[in-house]
Amino acid sequence: GGGSLECLAFQARKIERAVSFPLGCVRMTERFVADPSAPVPAEALAEIAAHTRRTIAAGFAFDLPARSATIATGGTVATLRRIFARRAGLELATAPMTVTVAEARSLLSDLAALSLSQRREFPGLPSARADVFPAALATLVAVADAGAFATFQHSLHNLRHGLADALLAGEWR
Repeated sequence: GGGSLECLAFQARKIERAVSFPLGCVRMTERFVADPSAPVPAEALAEIAAHTRRTIAAGFAFDLPARSATIATGGTVATLRRIFARRAGLELATAPMTVTVAEARSLLSDLAALSLSQRREFPGLPSARADVFPAALATLVAVADAGAFATFQHSLHNLRHGLADALLAGEWR
């Protein structure tokens, strides 16, 4: 909903760490973007990135083994996939599930240069989220930098889906 960002670490299908950070896109936009209707200045993006890295470093360690899967759920990555799918002439369901950090960084640069009215017309970007999406994307890229991730594997199934699946399978009580 724009108020928080969750980081979880799993091993052998068990949660090892779970932390919720006050790094949601609405919160980050309100704090760092002076005029959401204007192009987002590079300084604001740098402040979002620095704040994100500091906040995560204070509460979560990305000590993943090499070649660990990095799974991302939620609106930001779903929107990224939707934008890239639209560019490729695909539907979200048939678009590649992997998004590279380089692609996200490039898109952030493109979107930050646009005014809100231009972002609202950007193919694949929901107009209702065009005001907060640059902050969401800057936060996601900063998380990737903090964890040294090159890609995100997107899943439309979030933690609640996983808990329901485990309950139905009798794996969680």
